[in-house]
Amino acid sequence: MWFLLAYLLTYLLTYLLMVVSLGDILAFSIVSGNDDFQSGKTYRRNPIDSTRSAWRLQFNSQRVLFQKKLTDYWSAAIDSCRGNSKALWSKLRSLLQPCREPETVLTADDFACHFVAKIDRICASTATAPPPDIVNRVVQQPLSDLQNTTAMF
Repeated sequence: MWFLLAYLLTYLLTYLLMVVSLGDILAFSIVSGNDDFQSGKTYRRNPIDSTRSAWRLQFNSQRVLFQKKLTDYWSAAIDSCRGNSKALWSKLRSLLQPCREPETVLTADDFACHFVAKIDRICASTATAPPPDIVNRVVQQPLSDLQNTTAMF
């Protein structure tokens, strides 16, 4: 019984380690003041090998930190249920059951009303704006001179 439970726990922990999202990592970086967010920003500004390797190194060390924290959390949670199978299964149930999606009660008419109201707000806010100043320009090949084509399926 315990062997099966240990196998199940190992499988679940492996699965959880694979589903840690990038958003969680970036949120942790911003909150904790970690350099991963900054090194990623530096790499995007200056995409050379040295900034990429620094970013990847920081990203990998952060991933290892998340894996360790996840393993430590579930190990402590399971150890706290030692000898109490009811408490253990209540902990594991949260891993075994998929997250419930909140039911959307919005209808197509709700979406339509939302976008009509949004367009009305935009029109009202730009009604007093001056007309745009559109400057005509000369192009090498106007669209009216293009050859007609047909779709090839």
